[in-house]
Amino acid sequence: MELIICRHGEAEQNAGGWYNSNPDHPGYIEAHLTSKGVCQVRQLGWLLQSIGVAADSVCQVFASPLPRTCESAQNVMDVLKVPEQKLTTERKLIESQVGDRESQLVDRYNDIDFWFPDSPESFNGETRGTIKSRMVDACVDIYQHYRTCDGYVLLFSHGAPIYLLLEALTGTGERLDTAGYRQLKITPEMFF
Repeated sequence: MELIICRHGEAEQNAGGWYNSNPDHPGYIEAHLTSKGVCQVRQLGWLLQSIGVAADSVCQVFASPLPRTCESAQNVMDVLKVPEQKLTTERKLIESQVGDRESQLVDRYNDIDFWFPDSPESFNGETRGTIKSRMVDACVDIYQHYRTCDGYVLLFSHGAPIYLLLEALTGTGERLDTAGYRQLKITPEMFF
């Protein structure tokens, strides 16, 4: 099975510099793709098409339930002409949960790395270990259902969770740009 891990395109919270992770939080502000983000993910679709990804070679598409990832997946699917019934939202692929920082400006805090804030437990945020665990769990589930797929499974998620997933699967994290992607041949040895 070939897994294509995609980061969403630029969204309003990227451009505005605020945390956006949990639709159930009372302070949550819905963030959609910007016009630049739409262009980015459509270009991603054309890039994937140029390497041989086509509607008939896509077994399934999974996306975090946040609007920016669903919109990214839908735009790529539109370019590739993948039927919309192949899109499944997966909660385990959601953005790193930022707890009490929801909808706050990132610059308000003095973290060395805003993707991985210092002491996330202190503001009811999610730890690196928890994020990595749920991302790997999502991939194990996907692998178990699609391991016989003779094509591609597309996965749309967010910067820090993708970094941690790649770290778990390959030994090295990677910071994907918005609408960036990484293709991996998934084998059972990666999980079991």
